[in-house]
Amino acid sequence: MRRHTPTRVRFLRAVVVDGVVRVVINGTVAVAKGKGRYAVQVRAVEGDNAIEVEAFDASGNRGQASGTFAFDSTPPEVKAAAYV
Repeated sequence: MRRHTPTRVRFLRAVVVDGVVRVVINGTVAVAKGKGRYAVQVRAVEGDNAIEVEAFDASGNRGQASGTFAFDSTPPEVKAAAYV
């Protein structure tokens, strides 16, 4: 039987309004993907993970949002029964 091997790198995406020129997610500059979308890879740990997003316009004004997501690498338990 093949065992599930979880990866702990997650892709996070942010969608921002017009005028934003730079986005930073958890201290890492996000890559612009076009149409106001930005993405970055973050390393997740078991349990709750804090996320902080900062957006900057051309004048250096900063907006901020934060939140959390949960990471659980425990595979689901499956029980099988055979009937003959």
